[in-house]
Amino acid sequence: MRPIQTRTVFQNAPSSPLGRVSIAGTIFHSGGVPCDSMRVLGSYAVVFMLDGSGFYRDVNGVSLEVVAGDLILIFPDIAHCYGPYEYSHWTEIYLVFDGAAFDLWRQNGVICPSRPLLRLGAPEYWLRRLESV
Repeated sequence: MRPIQTRTVFQNAPSSPLGRVSIAGTIFHSGGVPCDSMRVLGSYAVVFMLDGSGFYRDVNGVSLEVVAGDLILIFPDIAHCYGPYEYSHWTEIYLVFDGAAFDLWRQNGVICPSRPLLRLGAPEYWLRRLESV
């Protein structure tokens, strides 16, 4: 097993009435979030798979296969777990955020806990876009 490597690329944006980004970074060879102790993050997050494959599960019974090019949307109050399968690996870029704008998206169904996965494809393209933000 390769050692986990993390790199923070951004931390602690100033708050605004619409929201803020608290941290962003990359994790190479991530172990994910264990299912025996599902996590409630307390903020929104996106986890974009750059390489590898694995799974996402949450307390609401959502269970999905995840591959490179997929984006997982984490909700602040939903217990969840994710990570690589035993035979695979997992490299991700993540962004943790919160605020009124995202709560409004959720209230209006733009984002929904029952649909936490977006299949974007093209990891290199999306990596450049996410890094530019």
